[in-house]
Amino acid sequence: MIKNRTRGQGKELLGLPRQVLRLVVGVLTGHTQLNRHLCITGVVTNPFCEQCGEAIESAMHYLRYCSSFSSIRRAIWGKDILYPLILKQYLLEG
Repeated sequence: MIKNRTRGQGKELLGLPRQVLRLVVGVLTGHTQLNRHLCITGVVTNPFCEQCGEAIESAMHYLRYCSSFSSIRRAIWGKDILYPLILKQYLLEG
């Protein structure tokens, strides 16, 4: 997901508080408390988003597409939907 990583970014991640690092790793690996992963592990039977019901609930759905979070994405990135190129540009700049 994140290409061209640097040693400094790794150190920055390792410097995060344990709870925050756990969330970041979960988002990057897909191992989160979202319905897609919970359905795969047999915890829930419905993989769809509980917020919008429009798609399978995954980290990428939340970050990029979920209509329930469009106002937050607009406030942070100036876009309602984060297409891959927008995310790539943001990650490479950051």
